[in-house]
Amino acid sequence: MPASGLRGWTPACRRSLLLTSAADSRGSGAGWTLKAVASRRLTMTSITARCATGSTCTLPGAVQAASGAIVLQAARDTGMGVIQLVVTFARLSSGPAMPVTFAVS
Repeated sequence: MPASGLRGWTPACRRSLLLTSAADSRGSGAGWTLKAVASRRLTMTSITARCATGSTCTLPGAVQAASGAIVLQAARDTGMGVIQLVVTFARLSSGPAMPVTFAVS
């Protein structure tokens, strides 16, 4: 990771709804990118963000629309503090469920 204080967690999966958190305590306002890592291609249908309980944060502003593995790219001076994210993916057309993790850089 390019900076300490920026972390990604493995989400708790319930069908196509994934819960995760991002914590950016660097204080630089440089922005960050959240990527979904899975064995098959996923299509994100929505994402919501809120400040975690007890966190003073600035909600992430998207630089561009989600594309490929990139779920959210937080613009400069946004996405600081501890943020809880709910990411919804379209249901897979076939095959078994698969693990999904998030990586933050």
